[in-house]
Amino acid sequence: MSMTIKVYEVDRHGLTTRVVKPRTEVTPADFIAVCHAFPACRCKRCTGTTGWCDWHKGPSGTAVAIDVIGEESGSAVSRYACAPCREQRGLCPTPEQP
Repeated sequence: MSMTIKVYEVDRHGLTTRVVKPRTEVTPADFIAVCHAFPACRCKRCTGTTGWCDWHKGPSGTAVAIDVIGEESGSAVSRYACAPCREQRGLCPTPEQP
C-alpha cells in the first residue's frame, strides 16, 4: 500500500511555503515508536497558546490531561497531550474527578 503526498517547506516564521515536490509516492510506516517526540511548533497559531503538550514537547491550544504520574507517592504530576498527538498515539484523556 502506498499514498501520495505533497512535499513542501515552510519558512522559519511559518508564513511562506514553497513546494519541493508536487507529488511523491510514499509507503506508510508499519510501526512508529511512541517515544518519538515531534519538535515544538513555533508558528504564530501555536506560540500564542497557553497549553503544553508533553508528547511533542511544544505549545498547544488543544492539550488535555492524559495521565497522572506519582499519585501513590503524593506528588502527582499530570501529563498533557494535544489533539494531533492523542489521535496519532491513541491516547485517551483522564476521566474528570468529581
